[in-house]
Amino acid sequence: MSQAVRILIASTDTNSTAFFLELEEQNPRHQIVRLCETIADMNSAIPEVFPDIVLISLDLLHSGNWSLLTELKTFFPTLKIIVFSSDRSPVFLKTALNAGANGFFSAGNDVGELIDLIDLVLHGPPR
Repeated sequence: MSQAVRILIASTDTNSTAFFLELEEQNPRHQIVRLCETIADMNSAIPEVFPDIVLISLDLLHSGNWSLLTELKTFFPTLKIIVFSSDRSPVFLKTALNAGANGFFSAGNDVGELIDLIDLVLHGPPR
């Protein structure tokens, strides 16, 4: 059996948090190791819990914090990052990917799609 995927969630939105808890229920391979409501909390949690992937909400990046993704990649080069938002704007998708995110997820999508995206980000496309 493969190891659990350790996920850190950074969001101020309680609806998103509930959605991600559903992710953990639907796929036992995904373990939520920390829920963070601020960037400062997220930054201190990453070296404590060593997540495989960080799911960060667009609301934490809206106020010009896009450089945060680049900084995370600098300090934690193997860390995978998915930005999520209820806004499906291609502008946010492009900005997130250009800033260093490995993926972008629209919160209106199905949990199964997020599971597939996490697998794609962590392991690459199927062969």
